[in-house]
Amino acid sequence: MTKAISVHTPLSAESEPQPRPANRFVWPAGAVLGILVVWFGSDLGLWFAPVVVGLLAGIGTGLRRNRWPAAYGLAALVAVVGWVLPLGLRAVAGQPVMGAANTTADLAGFAGAGSVVLAATVIVALLQSVVGTWLGRAVTCWLVRPTTSSE
Repeated sequence: MTKAISVHTPLSAESEPQPRPANRFVWPAGAVLGILVVWFGSDLGLWFAPVVVGLLAGIGTGLRRNRWPAAYGLAALVAVVGWVLPLGLRAVAGQPVMGAANTTADLAGFAGAGSVVLAATVIVALLQSVVGTWLGRAVTCWLVRPTTSSE
């Protein structure tokens, strides 16, 4: 009985797909734009801004059909940074961020637990962005199905 031996040769550098130069800036530019959208959304009282950013990230990766796990992480990072930066800057500027959080905690029955309220705010933003990304990918992949040839 003879065994067939398969020889695996690595792909040459010429056959590997190379990223287009413009693609290097898509993710960082999208992250900065997303942070700005979440930031200004929080300033305007649009608490759902992380969902919108996540939805756009999901649609973008769904249409391009690439790197979808990175979209979830990036959308979560954008939502967290987009909420933490303005809250931190407001606190540094002397606005009563922690006072408002303590008042909210007192009204909820958690006396003096303002940090819990701030943590919950950031966690909600993170969850909103992840759900938005999932929804964007799901709807896009459902609407834009790959075509198969019948040849």
